[in-house]
Amino acid sequence: LDSFNYPKNNQGGNSNVVLSNVPSGLYDLYLYGHGTNPVYIGDYTLIVGDRTKGRKATSKEFDAVSSKEWVEGGQYVKFAGFAVEPGEKIEILIQPGGTVSDGARTFADSMISGLQLIKVD
Repeated sequence: LDSFNYPKNNQGGNSNVVLSNVPSGLYDLYLYGHGTNPVYIGDYTLIVGDRTKGRKATSKEFDAVSSKEWVEGGQYVKFAGFAVEPGEKIEILIQPGGTVSDGARTFADSMISGLQLIKVD
């Protein structure tokens, strides 16, 4: 969790990840994202085709930063058992977590450290 992607040109705001050409089936999606500041979280909305599958975020608690154990809802979120039909895209809307400062600026970036898409059927 020591590197992550920012929005375009590091200007703050939302980001999107789009997965296309995904074979049809049932999937679990794991999204990883947390900064070293407890308020610097991953906030994700999953959209499959034209269906929203929900919004989940990593924890704003300090234990998510300091824990050596990976905990769902702490350093990562899981969207389980969703269907992808032929030709559908998977879109992940990544929204900013809490506002932080690096001394030069105050910002609220969206962030993602990684993802795993696992076919479960």
